[in-house]
Amino acid sequence: MFKTKIIFSFILMTTLVIPSCFGNNPSAKSVEVKNLVTEYKTNPIGIDVEKPRLSWKIISTEKNIIQTAYQIQVAKSKEDLKKGKNLLWDSKKVTSEQSIQLIYDGEKIASGQRVYWQVKVWTNTTTSKWTSGNDFWEKGIETNDWQAKWISPKQVVDSSTVEANPYLRKDFKLSKKIKSATLYVTALGLYEVFINGEKVSDDLFTPGWTSYKKRLQYQTYDVTTMLTTGKNAIGAILAEGWYKGNLVWENYRNIYGNRLALLSQLKVEYTDGTSELIVSDKSWKKSTGAYLYTSIYHGLLYNSNLELINWSTNSFDASKWEAVEEIEHSKDILIAQSGPTVKEIQKIKPIKIFTDPKGNVIYDMGQNMVGYVQ
Repeated sequence: MFKTKIIFSFILMTTLVIPSCFGNNPSAKSVEVKNLVTEYKTNPIGIDVEKPRLSWKIISTEKNIIQTAYQIQVAKSKEDLKKGKNLLWDSKKVTSEQSIQLIYDGEKIASGQRVYWQVKVWTNTTTSKWTSGNDFWEKGIETNDWQAKWISPKQVVDSSTVEANPYLRKDFKLSKKIKSATLYVTALGLYEVFINGEKVSDDLFTPGWTSYKKRLQYQTYDVTTMLTTGKNAIGAILAEGWYKGNLVWENYRNIYGNRLALLSQLKVEYTDGTSELIVSDKSWKKSTGAYLYTSIYHGLLYNSNLELINWSTNSFDASKWEAVEEIEHSKDILIAQSGPTVKEIQKIKPIKIFTDPKGNVIYDMGQNMVGYVQ
């Protein structure tokens, strides 16, 4: 269930001259600003950098174009940005060739707030138009804004005991027309989260491996299209991972803690301007399913006979599921996702399949690899 592939991306951005075609006149002087990024990400949500770094690229039909100045504007809405009103920051015209890591220097961005930004540049030959105004970043939530409770299945905490992966879920209703919905989620251990039967993200091994007693990442997802007015359901599967499972080569467990737990906060904004929070608390229920054992080092044990069909849908009957417990655990250590998440990047077919003298079927993958079986 929980898979490992880590991708490292290194991005070098500077003022670029890239030939392009603007209209039918090849001699026309044109400069366009593209590829706006915040903290090296395109339209990131859930970042906790108070003054994020802004960067862009320049595209031109000409050669030897040099940026001579720039202007950045930031606003709470596209409409304000377009009108140039109620701006959170207007850098004014700044004489500079710099187009990477310009530090935001405007009003404080509120917890969970989305802001939009645009750029205009001057070059040694001409001036660009403003960018589209559709580029944005969204701040994560601050510690005091976490209303969710840490919830945990009732578990045996003997360090030598391995238990089946817990499944957690909650039914809820949304009574109005939905404008947007954002999910903030993390776990003690690893988690996969689902809404109305669909996995929320292709991220793997969330929330990632950190020094859990000092820093614990949470992830932020836009789940607007996954929700519906009326009945909904949210669910998660937990696993031991690095937090509670085996590490190194001996039977060394529970390094960071001895209980798995989930922290989930779903903010739903309605078209009438009101909002609602769906949080992890004692109203959630728990059970177990097909995953009997999962381990970073030792693989997994899966019994398809025990699979809970449609367990995270809004039509599933969870009346026989048990209650969860609310537990105390610090939220002061929570930080937003700070780097790329782990994702599946490649599928590999075995080059040979054979049976050994003991009757074991062996798949020779032809290379050293870390992955999982489909």
